[in-house]
Amino acid sequence: MKFVNERFMTEPMPFWEADPDVWRMVVDTNVNGVFLMTRAVIPHMLRRISGRIINVSINQETMRRRGFSPYGPSKAALESMSVIWAQELAGTGSP
Repeated sequence: MKFVNERFMTEPMPFWEADPDVWRMVVDTNVNGVFLMTRAVIPHMLRRISGRIINVSINQETMRRRGFSPYGPSKAALESMSVIWAQELAGTGSP
């Protein structure tokens, strides 16, 4: 969030004032980065029939906090991705 607004804790900035390049950087890191890393490791896990993916997020209160865009929305996306991917990977590991 400090890339978006150095005073994000005391002076929340409206999302429409965020620099689009910084917005993209946060989303690229928290959403696309996780996708690319997970995509790279899954074939190895499937071959081994073993593995764990652990995504670190935040609490929902922070995701929905005024002035926490794009960080909050990117972490909400991460949580959704985690649930969907767990469903898609269900049954692919060892019993």
